[in-house]
Amino acid sequence: MILNASGQQPLEELLEQLRAIVQSIPFLESQGYKPPIIDGDGYNLNGDPIIGLRIFRDAVGREVEILEQFLARPDHGPELSTNASYFIAVWNEILAAPPPIVAIGKIYDPPRANQTNKKGPSSRSRPGGIKVDVVADEGRKWIRVNTMKNSRIMAEFREFDSYLTYSDEEDGSDASGGSFDPPTDQDNSLLRMGRALVAASATPVAGTSETPTVTLRLTRLQPDSPGEETDPRIGETIDALREMGLDVQLGERPFRSLTANGAGPSTPPRFYTTNRINLDLSMLIALVSDLSHAKLPHNEAEAWARFKMPSSARTWKLGRGTIGDHDGIMDGKEGSNDYSKHSRALSLQCLQEMEHGLVEEVVERLTSTLPADEAPEFWTTEEARDRCLQIVNKIGGEHERRRAHALFPSEPTADIARCREDFWQGSRYPASYFSSFLPIHIYSEEIRQTPRNMSSLFWGHLIQTCQHILAHDAVPHPRLFRKYGEMERAKVSTANTKLTVHTMESMLVGAWEGMTTLTANKSSVKAILREMKGVKQGSAEMPVESSDSVDECGDGAVAAIWIVEPRSLAEGMRVDLLPTSEST
Repeated sequence: MILNASGQQPLEELLEQLRAIVQSIPFLESQGYKPPIIDGDGYNLNGDPIIGLRIFRDAVGREVEILEQFLARPDHGPELSTNASYFIAVWNEILAAPPPIVAIGKIYDPPRANQTNKKGPSSRSRPGGIKVDVVADEGRKWIRVNTMKNSRIMAEFREFDSYLTYSDEEDGSDASGGSFDPPTDQDNSLLRMGRALVAASATPVAGTSETPTVTLRLTRLQPDSPGEETDPRIGETIDALREMGLDVQLGERPFRSLTANGAGPSTPPRFYTTNRINLDLSMLIALVSDLSHAKLPHNEAEAWARFKMPSSARTWKLGRGTIGDHDGIMDGKEGSNDYSKHSRALSLQCLQEMEHGLVEEVVERLTSTLPADEAPEFWTTEEARDRCLQIVNKIGGEHERRRAHALFPSEPTADIARCREDFWQGSRYPASYFSSFLPIHIYSEEIRQTPRNMSSLFWGHLIQTCQHILAHDAVPHPRLFRKYGEMERAKVSTANTKLTVHTMESMLVGAWEGMTTLTANKSSVKAILREMKGVKQGSAEMPVESSDSVDECGDGAVAAIWIVEPRSLAEGMRVDLLPTSEST
């Protein structure tokens, strides 16, 4: 049996535990951060990778190689200094931490206002900030592991005592007549680490005014062990760390791997929608689209043959591009085969509709997750409503225009029952299929309240990101500056020209009001998620206050965004509805 340099654990045992960690890391991926998004392509199934996990895996792998090479040498010494105990302790904290795990081994910088510039060897600040071994619970929980032993901190105390003795003998002056500042017993390495953690944790968690809680795990420090060299100042140091607000935990957790028993950390709950659903422009277009209501083709060949660009529209389409912005209108490039790309895209959407209808998908999810006596409410913004009507009036077919005007009647006192009949007229679904689509409530600034406090910090960070993007100038889309009649392509933000202003306004309204935003604009959601990674993490100037009415869904988590496949306006390109001269 060969011991590590600490003399506490055989190297062979450490090696087996490190190997188990390497084998277990692939099973840890399920603990990656999962934004509260419902999407058939897997946003709610495959979370973002855990930041630092690959680096941690590689470091453990290198440690395995070092131990294997050492033990394989017949002339190796009796002990080896190794970081194995640190890696094992961090792994144990990863498994015990509340999900989701956000990062491993992340460096945080303390706020500038909290940084000091003292002189002397005892107060030198670490460049690059303070390391946090495990960032868990969406950033709410920080864990730092320290494997310092009694002998190490006792050496620091002896160094302090020697400075104190030297100061008494030399009367505080050095040989050149100058003076120096000796370290104090309140400035050992553990206390410096604690102060750095406290300073760094003063920055709020992304999108909130909430600061993370910090746990300091001291795996080998034993203030009262009879078998260890000890000093009252060890206990005083631990007390001082706790007075700083740190959660100090002593001792190691029992080791376990994910492959040994197949059990990993707890799995985050599935996502549910809120009772109130916020519809963006892409979803409004999808609801009125002919694809969502027309009788389905009998087979795949019929789906491919259903659509063709009418000649009356080709000159307009090919010469000027399209007026779409990924909100349910084909956005092809200029060229001689542009109309065939539109036809192909519509046929693909038709095939998706044959596999699973969009209206059915929405109805099935809502009816299966909401209480039977709780009908959903649908909301949208004024801008989304107005652009929907403009677009449908411009290029929509007869039935698509009727559905759009049924959703948004020109008279505020319009009969809702009649609007429902108009909406479902000509649809393959009966008028009684789902009455809750109407009325659609219109959100305005006058009814904005304090933002709701949702269970996931994603909501506050989404609000912060939308406000950041909307604070930039709105400009015409860089690919299209011309107007087509009374229609102009939606303006974009200079912060990200892939994001239209009305899309960000819709997302902001949904997050602010605690509503799940239903969208068919997947590319914009991906762009928003990328922006969220770049926006400042936390802001005391944008608190998300608590609210008395928080949407909860049993044991599930509330989804901020719900993505469905797009359905474009298609009635005007159906071969069977074109004049006879056009369809041949």
